[in-house]
Amino acid sequence: MKLSLYQGTPHSTHIIGALETVERCLKGCAALGSDAVLFPELFLTGYNISAQRVTLAQDLDGPAITAIRELAQKYQIAAIIGWPESAGSQTRCHNSATAIGADGQILAHYRKQQLFGLSEKSHFIPGQTNATFDLCNIQTSLLICYDVEFPERVRELARGGTKLILVPTANMQPFDDVSRLLVPARSLENAITIAYCNYCGAEGDLTYAGGSCITDELGQDLARAGRNNSTILTSDLNIGTAPAHLTSTQLQDWQNQQ
Repeated sequence: MKLSLYQGTPHSTHIIGALETVERCLKGCAALGSDAVLFPELFLTGYNISAQRVTLAQDLDGPAITAIRELAQKYQIAAIIGWPESAGSQTRCHNSATAIGADGQILAHYRKQQLFGLSEKSHFIPGQTNATFDLCNIQTSLLICYDVEFPERVRELARGGTKLILVPTANMQPFDDVSRLLVPARSLENAITIAYCNYCGAEGDLTYAGGSCITDELGQDLARAGRNNSTILTSDLNIGTAPAHLTSTQLQDWQNQQ
């Protein structure tokens, strides 16, 4: 499987601009032979837009996700994207991510469970369930940003057989160590591949940390972006091919102790 990640600046409140970027990425990555493209957290609207997260929220069958489904089918490539989902409330919505297959069908839908800081807790309703699906014959799950910083979340998915976790994120400075240290650690301790897709640049009073990466079952980088550059990372994922004598046995040993 060939996976691409888009690291770029947010289209704050401009959904049309975000959709135009999605189309350019899907078209270009499909031409390069990628099977899927991962975008950052709340990419359709931008992350640091305060209460506009709620006013710009849409339904799963709304115009934005419908448009991306059409684009995925048009270019025959899967898309995984973060966006604000309506929750029947005028004050809060869901911080969601949706995986759309190359045929335009919805593969999985996930709502962020671990909310970060007062702003997120004010505007979002936390999700309650995991989202696991088949992507190119790989058991795959979704997390969003802060979720992956909790080892329990990743361990739960790994125990269920997940081999690949896709993580849209909006991680800001000075928290560069999440990408540099925590994501590789989550991969290493669970022998699992993680794709972590962040913004770069500034949005309001936030400066994003960049550092989008794909880490393999040994916790090693398959691809990594810098802090400030807009880029597309692409890597061939060879899930399950790490040498057994180098692969962590923590997951197996933990299960054997229960």
